[in-house]
Amino acid sequence: MIKQVEEIVKAYDSGYGAAFLSGRSLYDLVRDEDSRIRPLYEVLRRSLFRERSLSLVTYSFANGVTRFESWISNQQDRTMIERSLETSGLLGVTTGENEVIDVVRSVGNLVRSDLSELKLSDGRPVRFAILLEFAHHLLPRDEHSVSTEHQKALAECVFVLSQSLLLRDCGHFLMFHGDAGRLNDLVLSGLKKVHIKQPGLEEKLEFVDALENLYPDAKFDPDLDKRSAASMTVHTPNRSLEQLYRSSDRTGSAIGKGELIEQKERDVEDMSEHTLLPLDASRVSRNKLVGRNIEVPIEILTQIGERLASGDSSSPQNVLLVGAPGFGKTDLALLVARRARCPAYQMISPKGGIVGETERKARMQQEALSELAPAIAFCDEITESFPMGRNKLNGDSGASAAITAQLLTSLSDESRSGKTLLVATTNFPQVLGMAMRSRFVVIPILSPLEDDYTDILVELVKRISPNSELSLDDPPVIEAASKFYQKGASPRDVRRALSDTLLFTPSGSLKAEDTLEAAEMLKMSSDRESMEYSELQAIKYCSTRRFLPWHGHRIDNYRFPAHLSGIVDRNSGEIDHVALETRLRELGSFANV
Repeated sequence: MIKQVEEIVKAYDSGYGAAFLSGRSLYDLVRDEDSRIRPLYEVLRRSLFRERSLSLVTYSFANGVTRFESWISNQQDRTMIERSLETSGLLGVTTGENEVIDVVRSVGNLVRSDLSELKLSDGRPVRFAILLEFAHHLLPRDEHSVSTEHQKALAECVFVLSQSLLLRDCGHFLMFHGDAGRLNDLVLSGLKKVHIKQPGLEEKLEFVDALENLYPDAKFDPDLDKRSAASMTVHTPNRSLEQLYRSSDRTGSAIGKGELIEQKERDVEDMSEHTLLPLDASRVSRNKLVGRNIEVPIEILTQIGERLASGDSSSPQNVLLVGAPGFGKTDLALLVARRARCPAYQMISPKGGIVGETERKARMQQEALSELAPAIAFCDEITESFPMGRNKLNGDSGASAAITAQLLTSLSDESRSGKTLLVATTNFPQVLGMAMRSRFVVIPILSPLEDDYTDILVELVKRISPNSELSLDDPPVIEAASKFYQKGASPRDVRRALSDTLLFTPSGSLKAEDTLEAAEMLKMSSDRESMEYSELQAIKYCSTRRFLPWHGHRIDNYRFPAHLSGIVDRNSGEIDHVALETRLRELGSFANV
């Protein structure tokens, strides 16, 4: 019996009469025990009958009542099952306004029927497993439809039936499958919850083996193999991978890495209803972050990534990178994903315009992220994307408060440790409420020191103009670095200036003189006061002094920038918080962050 079916059967064996199945679609494909590929509902049907003598009956608006006893070879058994369903009224349900409630009442008749006649020809007792598909369509929450008297009666009928001791004792099993966030609360409260997980690596590998037998002419690009394909599509539906194999087998075209990535992106977006978007962490594989102020964050995040990779339960759950825009916070977040060797997903605000929809999508976003574990969630400028404080008037009927509540609950969930990590960035940490801020490890990302600008300049030239050959000792490069620093340019600003200059360079590569011209021509889009303001806020909210780039032995030969004068002791590294607050007040009136 495959794992997905085991969880359902376990609920039945535990004595529950009714259960709600959520998560994976029953129409996804799996490899059965006979190594054949079948829809999950088909494997469920066979397993229930083979292992527990439960004959599956399904109902949905689209297909009505469907029974599956026709595959049973013994005609006497088929006749007995059909007669029982006819007697209960399940096979006589007619379409119309009362269709669903008639089905539920017929199930009630089946529960109350004589069990002595329900025996197979070999003497085994047989019972029924009744599955109501797309349950959120049949019994929607009040927020998602106008609740009529008929719908209220239906919800009450289902609740009473699911709580029936007779249902529990007779051996029949009532199941609902659908979206828990859209299902009527009363109905959901009376059901055992069973979450069907998306396929893990082991199941993916078994499924790929079955695909190779089914589609012998399917093939991969030379740089890809079946294990890589399984790893790249883990925790996403099997049906998508099967379609790629099928297309390759029919057309003769090879399955490429790009196709697998694109398909996983679509699957993740669909699973999370577009609240999670896959990120390509490989974009930073060749990026070298240089400078003394970036060394400590790199060391810390590397350790966190390695802990996450090993499933270490002591690994932090939430990290907040604080600093001015353009100083590498996003690259650092992707660096963690590469160190952890796990996928990264961008969190999109689940806020919607429908009452109740925001809460549902907020819960679903966190559930989807948990399903994708191990994984890293990335939220750029979290203070702009998500409501970060309580007791604020948002004018959205409580939607923002619901997101805040859901996020607070998720961020404090200790079961996430070693499984998922949220890496967020902000240049405005002061807007975080105390409850929210206490859930983060806050790491300051400070602007580069003047001595580091030459290294940064040469590194950025290598990225955008690989054929350029610059030396750290070139006088124009040194002068250009100094000018960039004096202007308060961030690495992002420097890169923009170099790219603009490259547009007017006939040779297509930058020379030392070109970097100086780039520095001279640069018009800043930000101001130094705003950068200093963000930097001082980062220092203020830093979780521990160990995260500061001048802590301990690092203070030796550390050249403190001028804006920290009088705030940080150059000998001990101690922070004068009174002076810090004074300077923040001075800058706060005109800093634009």
